[in-house]
Amino acid sequence: MNSPKAHVWKLVNSLSPAEKRYFKTHFASTNNRLTTLFDLLNKADAYDENGVRTALAVPPNQFKVLKHQLQELLLKSLIANTGKRNAKSKIRLGLEEADILLEREHYREATKKLQRLELLCAKYGLTLYQYEVLERLHEIQHLELDFSDPEAGQHYEELVHLQGIMYQKQRLTAIQKQLEDWNPFTPKRHRKLQNIHQTLYHFPAEFLDRGSLLAWMQNMAVCTELLGDEKTATQYRELILEGFNLEPGWKEEMPLSYLQALRHAASSTRQLPSISYVNEIAQRARRLIARHPQYSPHYLYFLWARLQVYYLHQEWDKITGLLESDCIKHLERYTFGLSRTTLRIYVTLAVVRLIKGDYERAEKYLEAYRNSTMSKDPSLERSVNLVELILLTDSQQLEKMEKRLRYFKRRLRKRPEEIYSPLYHFHLKLFSNILKRPLEKGQLTSNALLGVADYAFDPILYYYSFFYIERWLQATAAKMSWRATFVKG
Repeated sequence: MNSPKAHVWKLVNSLSPAEKRYFKTHFASTNNRLTTLFDLLNKADAYDENGVRTALAVPPNQFKVLKHQLQELLLKSLIANTGKRNAKSKIRLGLEEADILLEREHYREATKKLQRLELLCAKYGLTLYQYEVLERLHEIQHLELDFSDPEAGQHYEELVHLQGIMYQKQRLTAIQKQLEDWNPFTPKRHRKLQNIHQTLYHFPAEFLDRGSLLAWMQNMAVCTELLGDEKTATQYRELILEGFNLEPGWKEEMPLSYLQALRHAASSTRQLPSISYVNEIAQRARRLIARHPQYSPHYLYFLWARLQVYYLHQEWDKITGLLESDCIKHLERYTFGLSRTTLRIYVTLAVVRLIKGDYERAEKYLEAYRNSTMSKDPSLERSVNLVELILLTDSQQLEKMEKRLRYFKRRLRKRPEEIYSPLYHFHLKLFSNILKRPLEKGQLTSNALLGVADYAFDPILYYYSFFYIERWLQATAAKMSWRATFVKG
């Protein structure tokens, strides 16, 4: 099936029985090609473009137009059928209706509608929409008032306050992006982290609405945990989830905020949660996404959380079953090429396959990582280079290993400003020596083990440790498999 051609069929099949009835009642008509096309697609178990086009007896170009028209009609039907829409959707539709009333100079009805929308915005803390509502009310009520008029002055104060809230939301979003991919082993970045914590600590509380307060607590949780205060970070996360549990309506009216809260709860940066806890959080996310399918791509973060917790608990066999398959299917379905989480998933799966001795599958995952156009963190990139050299060493691809070593060294000379990692240089020298004297690999790695302790604050140490590279040195020095170093008990 060619997915780009099947988009209308997929849309038709995604409709509930009630939505289909609504479309047929309010938007369909008899003896109409669009209605006939809808019926044909609705009955089809699989998409057969030639079969549907033949049944309609139209040429390809006209069929393309009909598909586009049906899609537009279906979307209008879904928008009009507002019975189960959330607060945001109702407000967006209400603003459109208010604009239509204003254009036709029905100011009294527009005012009533906008006042109802303002109450809805205030109830659910939807600041951006509240600002839009108040702007429209100002156009009606205060256009001719003098700035010194008390009523107009109060109105402007409300707009200024909302502008302050929106500005602080932008600041919190910017801070969140800084914290998402943090490497705490770089001293300069650690000082910056302390500055971020001070910024958050002195954040202006008067400009924190409900959504902003949740974002502030999430940022504080990540920040305090990265600074080593796991207890405070846990308290912030528990407070966020407790808020959603005490107010069940928040989950439905702020589903994305709830997903973000669940994501932070499942993806601790320093603590090691239990597998059952992360699976339970992921299940809650799955149930929420089932009610709000537009957020399906966000399940990527919960797949990563599950992969990470199994990985840190060294449950390799539980990764390479259904979980690995679910990760790859999700990545393929939503074509995540521009995501740091995608990069981490590919490399982690590569390391797991390497530990299990499946070099071919590991190489495919590393290739998928390389093919991503996402800009890569230099410390992650250096560590992945070492993982690749381990793969080539263990699979005895010495010719390719020589080429890759030359490439990595050449890249260091061309881009010395990217990151300076003595630990990375140390390992490139080790692999060069292994290439020259492969029979002495055990002795070379044994000697290297003694030197690793000298790089306790190296910028690549976070990923170096996460990928168990030192364990590989131990295994190679002892002439045993990498996996054997993880045997428990």
